[in-house]
Amino acid sequence: MSTDGRGYLAVTVAAVLWGIAGATAKYLFASREVPPFLLVQVRMGLSFLVLALVLGAVAPRLLRLERSDLGFFALWGVLGMALVQFTYLFTISKTNVATAIFLQYLAPIVTAVYAWRFERQRLGGLLITCLTLAMGGSVLLIFGGTARLLVSPLGLASGLASAGFMSFYTIYGAKRISRLSPWTLLCYGLGFGFAFWLLVDAGLAVAGRPVAGLHLLTSGAMWAFFGFIAILATIVPFGLYLTGLRSISPTQATITGMLEPVVGGIVAFLALGESLGWGQVAGGGLIVVAVILLQIGQKRSKATAKSPHPAAG
Repeated sequence: MSTDGRGYLAVTVAAVLWGIAGATAKYLFASREVPPFLLVQVRMGLSFLVLALVLGAVAPRLLRLERSDLGFFALWGVLGMALVQFTYLFTISKTNVATAIFLQYLAPIVTAVYAWRFERQRLGGLLITCLTLAMGGSVLLIFGGTARLLVSPLGLASGLASAGFMSFYTIYGAKRISRLSPWTLLCYGLGFGFAFWLLVDAGLAVAGRPVAGLHLLTSGAMWAFFGFIAILATIVPFGLYLTGLRSISPTQATITGMLEPVVGGIVAFLALGESLGWGQVAGGGLIVVAVILLQIGQKRSKATAKSPHPAAG
């Protein structure tokens, strides 16, 4: 398999795991009454602790940092790891889940525009076609059933910020991925993001508004779910996503990552009994087609670049 193929495979597996995690989170919110903000903080904190312990035991060199990297990790951990989740959940609180997902998955457009405007990357016809198919599929997937767009000014601003932070996570992380291990990036990104949430918690406690649902942390059954979220919904998929960024562009990665709501919808249909209309099936199909076309186009462009040019007559 080519390097690009491995990159697409890594991001695809990450999207599949995130899709399963999304259905799991829906179950925890609805059936176990887990507050979203508690889940985010447990997810980041437990993931950081597990990954740091594993790296310290099997590859301690990956925990070594240069002082010049601290600023990068502070910014990436807060804006790329912590705030993308905060803005997504805040958008849900001000709108609904469908609207929050739709707004966050504007990230591929944000990423593509950034690459074109600031990194002078050409937006070819194939990339524009894939973006159009993926965004059209996203609309059908999210709103092809009973969900409806619900927008308030504050919710719209938060949702657009979520797309921006998601794009920032990919673009800014790609700037260090050639020099640092994906696992180093992830470990310290989670660590700085979790430290940010601890500061937020301290501020809320001083204001007399402690985090809700702390009693759930005493339940052994809940820790089984938390362990799944930390390992298979965070450490593994984020690590794979960052690994994929070593061989494919941020725009290609964010488009491929749109497989997440496709998988989430299928899992919710099979495991949670949620409805899945024909419009949603068609939307998921469009996203899959966009990802396949993106990979085929990448292979063809590589083959064309490697083919010998005919000699001048």
